[in-house]
Amino acid sequence: MAAEQLITPTTTTLIFQLEETLLRSPSLFPYFTLVALETGAGGILRALLLALFYPLLRFVVGRSTGIKIMTFLCFAGLKTDRVRLLGRSVLPKWFLDDVGLEGLENVMMMMGRRRQGEKLMAVSDLPRVMVEGFARDYLGVATVVGREVKEVNGYFVGLMEEDRREERVLRAVDDEVASNGDGGGVGGGEIYVKEKSVGVGAHHRLVGVVGCRDGDVGDHHIFRNCEKVHVVRRSEKKQWSALPRNQYPKPLIFHDGRLAFRPTFPATLALFMWVPFGFLLVVIRFLIGRLLPFPLVIPCLSLTGMRFVFTGTPPPPPPGRSGGGTMYVCNHRTLLDPIVIALALLNTTATAVTYSLSKFNGVISPVRNVPLTRDRERDGRIMEEILRHGDVVVCPEGTTCREPYLLRFSPLFAEVAGGSTGKIVPVAVNVGVSMFYGSTASGLKLLDPAFHLLNPCPLYSANFLVAVPTPSAAAAAGGGGTTTSSGGRIISATGGIEVANSVQKVIGDELGFQCTSFTRKDKYMVLAGNTGVISSSS
Repeated sequence: MAAEQLITPTTTTLIFQLEETLLRSPSLFPYFTLVALETGAGGILRALLLALFYPLLRFVVGRSTGIKIMTFLCFAGLKTDRVRLLGRSVLPKWFLDDVGLEGLENVMMMMGRRRQGEKLMAVSDLPRVMVEGFARDYLGVATVVGREVKEVNGYFVGLMEEDRREERVLRAVDDEVASNGDGGGVGGGEIYVKEKSVGVGAHHRLVGVVGCRDGDVGDHHIFRNCEKVHVVRRSEKKQWSALPRNQYPKPLIFHDGRLAFRPTFPATLALFMWVPFGFLLVVIRFLIGRLLPFPLVIPCLSLTGMRFVFTGTPPPPPPGRSGGGTMYVCNHRTLLDPIVIALALLNTTATAVTYSLSKFNGVISPVRNVPLTRDRERDGRIMEEILRHGDVVVCPEGTTCREPYLLRFSPLFAEVAGGSTGKIVPVAVNVGVSMFYGSTASGLKLLDPAFHLLNPCPLYSANFLVAVPTPSAAAAAGGGGTTTSSGGRIISATGGIEVANSVQKVIGDELGFQCTSFTRKDKYMVLAGNTGVISSSS
């Protein structure tokens, strides 16, 4: 072969098998189950069929055939846009949960010190639509090569196209070489091999990380043309530890989907056995919350398995309410946040001000809900009027966040409370669930409370922190900008934005959550592709 001299490369392409080199579990069943359950369109039936066929697929048919059958069961008839959205908003969380720390270190080690122009290329046995969002958004992969699923008029038919991954890998490398001006290319045969050392063009090299499955190293021809190949064996993966959250290549702040557990085969069977009993429990819990007097609600709900932890001491109401009510400001985990706070206070007159609350949820709520309009002036007048006559519960994030992060707090609550001599009481709220999330960005929001109540033993905690004087009260007490201490932390009370940021920080410190400047719009653009404004009937 020509050009046997040693080539000094300036750019590198690392090609790795995604499932075999990064993920700890060899089973792909959970990811197909997520596609079945989270896309609607008969999801329960799809998941049930998948669970019934899985033992046969696992122990009788081969891996490749099993993937084709699972793809057909889960994809046939689904809208392509819906599955692509799921690939960006739901699946990345579960892929990240399954990434092995040692696996990611192997990939980064083979890449060496990442320099400009160096590329990552992932090869997957899964349909590309399932892994592309995770690989691109969270691993920084430039090219994702997976199986393609046939589609007709915007719907998947469930059949896989001919496997052309090797061809696509070669073409992608050709494109990279051409874009770097190296000349030559894999597809053109310009590969110079000398004892497994490979140079592509003049200044390009290939490095591979491949998994060893059933004694077979590498499914793709391109791995045999790499300068270096690192082989990951099954015995190694059994010793891998989970990737810590603080070492994620990119923070996971937003994700969607109803399932709060990884749907392995045993866990999925447990889900199907629980749901019939769970529906009955939802009805019982709803009736308790809606019909019983407030002092009896928490004890009776506790008898059904729900757990509540209330700490801190809320301030007493002003004498005669002459100075207006108290504004309770909490972070937002589910639609039940204001209800739980009212139950903790035994306050049947507290009013929750909310964004985009459906009419159905407003009707069934045991506390009064007043919808906001997103018109700043109008919303300010609404909140002022309510605060003048009683207590208000507000979630200034404007939307829920599941992960240990706080979104930006709107300063409107502080500006409204600025005309009052009452108090702003921060409330640190947290939720623990084992089966279902009681929030969604792309699903039916009217079902959010039902999904939370469907959990066997959901946990709700509310910590009432030291009250923060409103800007006007602080000015009256100290003449202008003043500060007050809350649990050892100093809270500024010099203006609406400062107060909002201070309250956010106090709640974040109490919960151990990280404060961010992300907004409702940011969340919905990531998870649903819209601005998050829903109709009142949804």
